[in-house]
Amino acid sequence: MSLFGYVNLNMFNLRLSAPGDSPNIDGIKIGSSEEIKISKTRIGTSDDCVAILSGSKKINISQVHCGPGHEISVGSMGGEGSVIESVVGVTVKDCTFNGTSDGTIIKTWASSTTGVASNFIYENIRMMNVGNPIIINQGYSPYPPCDMKVLSCSQSSLFYKLFPPLCMIRSCQDFPKTPCIMLFHNLFFT
Repeated sequence: MSLFGYVNLNMFNLRLSAPGDSPNIDGIKIGSSEEIKISKTRIGTSDDCVAILSGSKKINISQVHCGPGHEISVGSMGGEGSVIESVVGVTVKDCTFNGTSDGTIIKTWASSTTGVASNFIYENIRMMNVGNPIIINQGYSPYPPCDMKVLSCSQSSLFYKLFPPLCMIRSCQDFPKTPCIMLFHNLFFT
């Protein structure tokens, strides 16, 4: 399901599924949209459970069960020829990941243009049989070799609360100059 250019949309009680061997089938893909709410939904696909792309603001995901499949992703942002790209105001709350390759991921291209990824809150997330619970990849490129532009990388750009730091993979070749503020509350891993 693709949502591009939507404003003030509330979706709930959905069941989305695709066979695990389907090629790149996202559950819900959101781009250039604002005030989108997804709740009480089950998504099992061969790719992203929910993909949030550039130009999205005020995205609220709650009581969503992901699995099998991948993750709730933000990006990738800043691909070739892109102008300023941003995703601002994402809340993921009371969600469950079961049998997914990843939990949550934020990705920007290695040769990224200027952009902002800010005001992200992940709260009361339950992960079971998840490969990589949290990934922040700022050197993303689906087509190796990628053109790395190494800038600064500051741990102070991220804020953690009640979060076991060993559960996060952070690919930090290219951290944005604009801080990415993320709060993690009540994460459970089994």
